[in-house]
Amino acid sequence: QSVRFQVNLIKLQMYLEEVFTDIAASTGKKSLLVCDRGVMDGSAYMEPQAWQALLDEEGWHVVQLRDKRYEAVCHLVTAADGAEEFYDKDGNVARYESVEDALKIDRNLQRAYLGHPHFHIIDNRTTSGFNSKIKRCINAISSSLNLPTREKFQKKFLLKKGSVNLPESLNYEQFDVEETYLISQDSEEKVRRRGQNGSFSYVHHVRKTVNGQRVEKKTQISARDYMTHLDRADSKR
Repeated sequence: QSVRFQVNLIKLQMYLEEVFTDIAASTGKKSLLVCDRGVMDGSAYMEPQAWQALLDEEGWHVVQLRDKRYEAVCHLVTAADGAEEFYDKDGNVARYESVEDALKIDRNLQRAYLGHPHFHIIDNRTTSGFNSKIKRCINAISSSLNLPTREKFQKKFLLKKGSVNLPESLNYEQFDVEETYLISQDSEEKVRRRGQNGSFSYVHHVRKTVNGQRVEKKTQISARDYMTHLDRADSKR
């Protein structure tokens, strides 16, 4: 029964997202659709075996629900983690979990979206209040959209196979990533295939200089468009 309830909830979420996406597209203007919840949220309230049963029943895959559906994910950590003095159930009717339950669900939600290529965790490390979290969230969204932002940096580490023993308590995801540079006249282009267990998402990446300023654009594309781009693969790179 719980599986059926979550299936219907996810389908309703999908329908609402698609309706608002269609409305935004019909304006003919550049639009940003921000969702308070995502379709992966249901996994935080279910046992792993039940969640997998749900995926199998509907023929869904995590890469499709998480990576291909959302351009970016911003997780605002619960006040119960690091700002406990502001976690007041009496002052907020939307809060019904205890501090312990809120912490558990928050960890589960972080685990649900762990592995998304643009996953941002907005914690409570600053003392500037909720407005600071909102500003950091806006910076994260701006970074994902390649808009100017004060906080835009990445750290990547190249590790030798077998050189690191990850603790069992650490949550992590493994992916297959393949990047192909394309032949282009006035820009640097590449396509990326990224996925797990035979299911992939695809991104077209263009980088060029306009009026002395570097401009980057990343666009999610279909598998068919990905194959079309491969016709321009640069065999020298």
